[in-house]
Amino acid sequence: MVEHNKDLVLAKIKQYFPHEVQGKILSSLSLSGEDRIQLAVLKLSEGDLEKLHIYLEAAIGDWRDVLVG
Repeated sequence: MVEHNKDLVLAKIKQYFPHEVQGKILSSLSLSGEDRIQLAVLKLSEGDLEKLHIYLEAAIGDWRDVLVG
């Protein structure tokens, strides 16, 4: 199940962001913990790097902020 979620995270990164920033985004998302948190951050970002950083910081502070919103 974990591998499936990691594949989904990678797919969402590819869906939302251009190739040149995907590696950096994956690296940054690893700071937020679990795959479900990463998926929430990606969804909330709507493909906007600025929003991604805002939601990533929120998730690092308290992951519930991005899951419950």
